[in-house]
Formats: sequence, C-alpha cells, structure tokens
Amino acid sequence: MNQYGKVSGEVLFFFPTGRLIVVSILINPLRTLNVEATGKDADGRIASVHLIYSSGRISICNVYAPNDSQQQQKFLLNLNRYLVLNTEISSLIVGGDWNVTLQAMDKKGGLPWRPTLYRDKHVSIMDDTGFIDVLRKLNPNERSFSYESKSLKVSSRIDFYLVSKSITNWVLKANTKVSNAPDHKAVVLDLRILSEKRGPGLWKFNNSLVEDNEFVELIKNSYQLYVGSI
Repeated sequence: MNQYGKVSGEVLFFFPTGRLIVVSILINPLRTLNVEATGKDADGRIASVHLIYSSGRISICNVYAPNDSQQQQKFLLNLNRYLVLNTEISSLIVGGDWNVTLQAMDKKGGLPWRPTLYRDKHVSIMDDTGFIDVLRKLNPNERSFSYESKSLKVSSRIDFYLVSKSITNWVLKANTKVSNAPDHKAVVLDLRILSEKRGPGLWKFNNSLVEDNEFVELIKNSYQLYVGSI
C-alpha cells in the first residue's frame, strides 16, 4: 500500500465487524512466496496467512487487541487457541496493535508505568510459546514509540512484532517509521528467510491452554474419538 492508500497487490482480509475493527494482510504481487492457506477469527481481530518458501512454511498473523481490560483477557484466550490450531507456531510472525506496553521503557508521559494483568498474561504466553519481542531483542536500550497522544502527552510502544524463537535469526532489522495513521507509526521488519533445514526441535506445551475451557473440551472429545477408533 503506498502513501495514498492504493493497493496494488492482494488484500487477503479487510473487514469491519460493526465496531470499526479492521484487520488486513496485504501481499506484494512481486512476492517469491506462495500463499498456501488463510484464516481469520469470528471477531475480526485476527487474520493469518501460511506462506510456502523453498524449504518450508511460515505463518504471518495480524492482530488488533481491544483496550478494554475484560475483553483483553478473552482476546488472549482466543488468540492463543487460534495460533495453536491455525498457524505454524515454530515459524510464526505475529504483530499488530496489542494495546499494551511490556515494560516501563516502552511508555513516556502520563501516569507512571505499572504492569497490568493483561500485560503479565501476555508475557506468560510469550514465555510458554517461545515468542520474542524482536525489536526489543535487537534494540535492548532504545526507546522508540509507535503511538502518540498529543492531547494526553503520552507516547508508548503498543504496536510490535512477536517472532518464534527459532526464526529470530531471520530478522535483520526492526524499527518504527512514520505512517498514514494520525497517531500510530508503522513497525517494519527487514527479513532474510533462511532456507536451511531445521531438525524437529524441542516440543514445549503451552501451559496457558489449560485455562481455555473450549480447548480442554476439544482435547477431551478428540481423545474419546481416538480411543473409540482403536
């Protein structure tokens, strides 16, 4: 999408839900990767695409988190389930407007920063799934902000990418740039997809899934079907 909003490639998702929520993924028509599958959630807050390259697959996911504290908890549960069922967790880049700052240096102005329940849950899921805040990893001491409210005199980094630990070496650069949005900047990743084959890796159970009643019920039903088929 250029600065005038003209789309020259393919728009995989672009849909308001009645609450003016829009999540989209734009694909460059000159891409060298092939689109294998796409997906979205029912609330219009998550969209994903599977891309095939020479020696594997990578999933790209775009999110728009709510700013209401109660909705945020539900959003994390839905996102956790969605990523497990619909993406390549070991080769995943998920980014967007998370409406949360992960640490004190990600906020300037306003009330003093303090961790919230949503933030702590967010970090817990990152630890369980092996996601890395790649901009902070590459720039551990840099104070950069993606959102600014001039009226409140607050700047914060609430837009960021999380990258699977196994592919963080693909990211050459991560920074923020001026965008069309009046109060948000764009977060840009410079990637080099490495084609070497990886081993099976270490499987790690995502502990936060045990708090998801729907997912637990799905596992129970799947197990019963499996036992009944033996």
